[in-house]
Amino acid sequence: MKKAVMLPLVAAISGAMVGCGGGGGGGSTPPAPSLTYYTFSFYKPAEVDYNPASSCTVFDIYEDTASQPAKLKAMNYLAIGTSLDSLIKAIYSDENGVQVGTEVSTVNGSLRIALENIPNNGYVTIQEQYGPAVYAQSFSKEVLTSDTSMRNTFISVLNPASKGSCLTGNNDAPRTITSLSYANDEDASGNPNIRIYFDSQLETIESTNTSLDSIEGVNKESTMISQYRTTDRSQLFQYGFDGWNNNTMKFTGNQGTADTSKSQIVSDNLQPNKIELNVIYNNFMYELAELSVANDQAAFYHPDERLGESWAYSMSGSIAAAGWEASYQDVIAPNSWSISIDDEGLFMSNNANDAKASVSNETVDVRASIGINSEKGLQRIAYEQGDGAGYLVKHTVYTHISPTVKIPKLDLSEFDSSVADNLRITSTSKISQSYLFTENDKDVVLADFMTAFRHGGHGNVDNDSMSIVKSLQDMRYTLNNIAQTRSYYLHRYDN
Repeated sequence: MKKAVMLPLVAAISGAMVGCGGGGGGGSTPPAPSLTYYTFSFYKPAEVDYNPASSCTVFDIYEDTASQPAKLKAMNYLAIGTSLDSLIKAIYSDENGVQVGTEVSTVNGSLRIALENIPNNGYVTIQEQYGPAVYAQSFSKEVLTSDTSMRNTFISVLNPASKGSCLTGNNDAPRTITSLSYANDEDASGNPNIRIYFDSQLETIESTNTSLDSIEGVNKESTMISQYRTTDRSQLFQYGFDGWNNNTMKFTGNQGTADTSKSQIVSDNLQPNKIELNVIYNNFMYELAELSVANDQAAFYHPDERLGESWAYSMSGSIAAAGWEASYQDVIAPNSWSISIDDEGLFMSNNANDAKASVSNETVDVRASIGINSEKGLQRIAYEQGDGAGYLVKHTVYTHISPTVKIPKLDLSEFDSSVADNLRITSTSKISQSYLFTENDKDVVLADFMTAFRHGGHGNVDNDSMSIVKSLQDMRYTLNNIAQTRSYYLHRYDN
């Protein structure tokens, strides 16, 4: 089974606006100001045998190789009712990370925060206590205000909990797609390889015919057919989709040149860089070609025009400074066939070093590690701090890109003061840094960015322990959005 590469789209959800008014004594009282609410609902992950007929929403599919024979497993999420209400709370903090106002309690597995109650330049923090451990996520007011993607958010929890009903719906229902048949482009010329590829979201079938009895796919997708000039899938010859262009493939008779001269990304394995070329049609993405880069160039083939599909491209690897992962993604603009890996235009990676961010007075200063300033985009700083005796904090802070981040204080009042002091972030903490550089701060919404760090569980802080919950279907939409947004991603982890 070929697992589709996916990430999550969160639709903008308008939040509840509440106000009240009153009167008396012959006069009127001005209405109370309306508040912008954000609702966070908590769910417990549950591993089950994958059943395509189940109504439970699927959040991940993976193969359990420990079973003989191997089994497909799925991740569902279950309601927890009131069972963890006393262990999950929200805290408002000012720009110095100091708590202000009263904490917000969880009620029936959900909590609601008011944007207006977060001080300017301050934060809101959601934390879960699990025995001697505290897991937390903080968001700056600025990053929450920049888009509406977090107005109604599902978050995973780690504590054992009463297991209620599963979240349902929003699944890509599998189906058998039959009687596929395509015609060659009459304008095609040359000597292509005879191999034909049929691609769905679930599998790839190779053939020497342009007809296929059946392929396993998902509901609403239009499967892709492609043929190449080469024995591998690097030089496209013709392609098409079921129900597209009268099921006649389009000849890619034009040669273009992808340019990487403005990229700082280097291959991880001492091999030439590879550009991944993908096509998106009817909200489904398919792998179109893998281009080898030589002397900052890579040849690719394309048709005269597109017929409703989008062509996206990406390149991944590392940078000159050790310890950093890097990737760049963009879309070929309409009425253009230009491919340029231009991460330099978003951030100069020669400002990055093989060095850990510094910490002083619970403020993380990343400039020794990466010389950021006022670039546009999103930033994630996460740390792990233990006391060596079993007590532990894992805390993630989401902001726009900034060289310094004040870490909001957590509520550690359940612990002795000596234990709590040892759980504050210091220069010895394990620290994860992630940056998504974009042309504008709002190009990628926060919920989409967060999905890159989901399913952290009890692993290291490269992923969120309390993570956003999004279905595979939502993730597919998000991946499509990110793939078509010019962005440059950098990440490192220091233990």
